[in-house]
Amino acid sequence: MELTERLQPLASMVGSWTCEETYHAGGWVPEEATAVGRDEITVGPGGNSILASYESDGAIGHYEAHDVIVGDPDGDDLRFFFVDSFAPVCQDQRGRVDGETAVFEHRTVVAERPGVFRRTYTLADDSQHLAVEFLADGADAPQPLVTIRKRRIG
Repeated sequence: MELTERLQPLASMVGSWTCEETYHAGGWVPEEATAVGRDEITVGPGGNSILASYESDGAIGHYEAHDVIVGDPDGDDLRFFFVDSFAPVCQDQRGRVDGETAVFEHRTVVAERPGVFRRTYTLADDSQHLAVEFLADGADAPQPLVTIRKRRIG
C-alpha cells in the first residue's frame, strides 16, 4: 500500500533497518552507552499512517518502542505518537518535513527542567540518522540524548 500524498515525503522511512544507538553522557545516562537494534517501519491502514516497531539490546538493557506518524487533522503539521519501555506515557509531537529532514517536537519536563524535546530525522534511501535532544528553557544549546544510525536491510 502507498502512503497518502501528505505522508509521501516520509516514504523513505518505510522498510527494515539495522540500528546502532549511542546514548550520550549527561542525557539519560551518566556515561556514554551503546546498543544495537532493529526497526520495522510499515505503511498503516489506508496509507494514512506510518507505523514503527523498534527493539534493541545493549549497555542499558533491552528496549522497545512503537510510534505512529499521521497527518494532523487540525493543520499542516504531522503528528508523531511515541511509546516505549522506559516510561508509561505517550509522547504527542508535532512536526514537519523539509527536504530530507523531518523534525518532531513537544514541550515537556526532563530532569525537572521544562523545555522542548526534539527528534530530527535525516532521511535517505539506504541510511538514515535520528538525533534525539532536549533544549531546556534558557539553555544555550540542546542536550543530545541519543543518536541512532540506521542501515536498510535488503
